[in-house]
Amino acid sequence: EYQQKIYGNSHQYALATGGNSRRFIYDVYYRYTKGFRSRDRYLTGDTLLGKPVWDYLYRPDITNYNVGFNFLYVFNNKKFSSAAPYSFTQRQKKSAGSLLVGTYALLYGLTADTVMFPDSLRKSFQPELQFKNASSYTWGISVGYTYSLTIGKYWYLNTSTVPGVSFQGFYSTNAFDQTAYQNR
Repeated sequence: EYQQKIYGNSHQYALATGGNSRRFIYDVYYRYTKGFRSRDRYLTGDTLLGKPVWDYLYRPDITNYNVGFNFLYVFNNKKFSSAAPYSFTQRQKKSAGSLLVGTYALLYGLTADTVMFPDSLRKSFQPELQFKNASSYTWGISVGYTYSLTIGKYWYLNTSTVPGVSFQGFYSTNAFDQTAYQNR
């Protein structure tokens, strides 16, 4: 209760799942946070009796969320096991690798009642960064390769590389003049 009085409340909610099956590797997640606080004091720019004023930053109005997924298909699913090196739910008898092809997406949002940073810093930021809300998206495809070296009966050394190409976009609304910015 003492920390809540000093720092304020924040609320978080998160869900995530993922897995490695014979043919697929996937991750899906969602995260939501409302109310942000700092544990460190900051200089407010104000003075009281000629001395600088220090305070804790608490923004109960700021909310952010992100949701996303990635999905990969394992082509050599007869001889290669994507789960063997990580969970021991499968076993791979000989060293093998596989081509991986997949897709991924991410949506991120941030919103507040007013500008995200203190008004005293307004001149330090470009107009498109003086936002009260912003969002971005990413969608892409990826192609890569993974290889598991078997060592003994139950030991694996796994390596993979899965580069991707993505399409991205950004949108924000200026907190002072309500100008909308977008970049694709």
